[in-house]
Amino acid sequence: IYTFALMKFIKILLILLIINSCNNNKIEDAKIDIFRFDKEFAKLDDQTINHLFADWDKNLDSFHYHYIQNFLPDYIVSNDHLISFAKDTNVVLFNKELDSVFADYNQTVHKDLESAFGMMNYVLPHIRIPKNLITVNSFQSYAMSTYGHTLVIGLDMYLGKENRFYNDYQYLNFMKQKKFLLVDAIENWINHIYEHSHNHDNFLDKLIYKGKIIYLLRKLLPDYPTHDILKYTEEDIVNCEVSESVVWDEIMKQNYLYVSDYPMSYFTHSPSTKGFDDSPARLGYFIGYKIVQSYMNHNNVSVSDLMENTDAQQILSASKYDP
Repeated sequence: IYTFALMKFIKILLILLIINSCNNNKIEDAKIDIFRFDKEFAKLDDQTINHLFADWDKNLDSFHYHYIQNFLPDYIVSNDHLISFAKDTNVVLFNKELDSVFADYNQTVHKDLESAFGMMNYVLPHIRIPKNLITVNSFQSYAMSTYGHTLVIGLDMYLGKENRFYNDYQYLNFMKQKKFLLVDAIENWINHIYEHSHNHDNFLDKLIYKGKIIYLLRKLLPDYPTHDILKYTEEDIVNCEVSESVVWDEIMKQNYLYVSDYPMSYFTHSPSTKGFDDSPARLGYFIGYKIVQSYMNHNNVSVSDLMENTDAQQILSASKYDP
């Protein structure tokens, strides 16, 4: 009887330990402060400027000076210029557009960002995440940038591909959809952490690094389909899957792997990737992702190990990649 009671007690204890372990491993959203500088900037006038600058001096670590110097036109060299610019009819209309498109920012976008950075804390617990988020009207200068430990989000770059304020080429307007804000934010911060520790000397270095980015984004944004992470259409990703071996054969045929002089359209936004007229641009991201995915499938390494491994040739060899 005593043995049976002891075994039952041990069984209950083990169950409690397992439950407690699961709770300790729960993925929690990050808590990141948000400052809507786009809304604050819209308040600038003769009566508010001194108060606003005093508040920004106290709370923004001089970000507003960085903003004026790097985001606004060069002719703004005085407070009068700044107020005139803030009250310009087109600027006011643009700010109203931001308010309309991002009226639900705190309930949707910000919560999604905290969830994604919480996942980053879980997958890569040794790296830092942003302490703050600042949203701005970047006036088409930057979609994402960093300022110390702060991620700066240019909301005006995500108003929708059909927005009346955009007059870029169609392939560039496509990137300006609200759903891509989260992808760009996480990619920007990953680059902020890892880009300088990786080599970018040749095509293979770039291929593997970009592949890591997409692989990590797939881990951090599990609810996002691959085509959205790559900023492709659903048709694009189907065509990429079908043509994967053709693209790889072209890369090998052109001997791109170990050279620094290669078509930039493999990694930059363009109408298409050179050599494939009907393709999306940035096929290097797609092929790189496939190589890294194969590497992770064939090797018992963690995501942290992957990101710390800067030997692109070793990753390619160990991936056993064969499309």
